[in-house]
Amino acid sequence: MRQTRKLEKGATYHVIGKINRDETIFEEEEFKSIFLEVVKRAKKKYDFEITNFCVMHNHIHFMIKPLGDSSLSRIMQWILSVFAVIYNKVKDYSGHVWKGRFFSKIIDSFAYFVNVFRYICNNPVVLGFVTNACEYRFGGLYHLKNRIYDIISNYIKTGKMQVKIVVCTIAIRNAMLFLGIRSEIPLARSFL
Repeated sequence: MRQTRKLEKGATYHVIGKINRDETIFEEEEFKSIFLEVVKRAKKKYDFEITNFCVMHNHIHFMIKPLGDSSLSRIMQWILSVFAVIYNKVKDYSGHVWKGRFFSKIIDSFAYFVNVFRYICNNPVVLGFVTNACEYRFGGLYHLKNRIYDIISNYIKTGKMQVKIVVCTIAIRNAMLFLGIRSEIPLARSFL
C-alpha cells in the first residue's frame, strides 16, 4: 500500500520526478525544451509558482508552491502525463515514461529552503554538465540571471516575507556565494 502524500495548503514543496528505468531521455535537449513548454502550459491551466527547477538527464526537480485551490497532485499529474504522451508520440513508444509517483517533501523551514535551492542549482555543476550554475539553460538560476520569468517566479515567498529578485545586483551574488552555488552571476539587489 502506498504512503499518503503529505500536503499542506500554502506550502512550498521540493518535487522530484524520475524517468522510468533511469533512462536518460532528457540527454537530448529537444526533450528538455518540450518538458519546459509543458510546464509553461501548466502555468496557464493551474495556479502555482516555481521558485527553482532543474531538468537533468533522467529526473527533474521543482521548488513549487500551489496557489489558491490548485492541488500539487493535479499539477504534477498533468505535467508528467502530458509530457509522457508527447514523448511517446514523438518516439513512437508506448508505456510508462515516469518511474512511479513523483516524490514531494514540504519545505518547512528557511534553512531547508536554502538547502533545496542550493542543491537544485548545483545539480548540473556536480554532474559536470556546466562549470557555472548560471550557464545551465534548463535550470532556474539561468532563468533568474537572464530575467526569464515564464517558468520561474521573479520573487521568492517564504512565510510572510516576499523578496523581489532583480538580477544584476550585489545581494544575489553574495547570496549565491553564501549558499555555495558555483556561479558567476552579475551584481544583484533584493527588495523586500
